[in-house]
Amino acid sequence: MPKAAAKAPLKTKQLGVVAATTNGGIGVNVNLWEEGKLVVDFRRFYVKDGSQLPTGKGFSLDREHLEELRVLVVKAQEFFARRDARKGEKP
Repeated sequence: MPKAAAKAPLKTKQLGVVAATTNGGIGVNVNLWEEGKLVVDFRRFYVKDGSQLPTGKGFSLDREHLEELRVLVVKAQEFFARRDARKGEKP
């Protein structure tokens, strides 16, 4: 059976850096995919020779899923606030 031809990687255009850490942590970019899909890309970065470079660790979300993530982050923050309050700590 012949081997299937590998798909060419989709090209993206970085529209802007929304936020980036200065110590090589997590960065957030907005990218436009070749087929017109707008995504927010969360990526781990590392510092090499004074420049931040992306790693392969991360994920992209479209607008709908970004809202779902926002709701989940709020719930996680509320969990930690309740936990800290039970321990008598400041949130």
